[in-house]
Amino acid sequence: MGVMERLKVFVVQEPVVAASCLIAGV
Repeated sequence: MGVMERLKVFVVQEPVVAASCLIAGV
């Protein structure tokens, strides 16, 4: 369960981090 939650959080955060970088870049 812990591994699945960690994977879920990672998959959810990845696009968020990319969006933040894009917003910061612009």
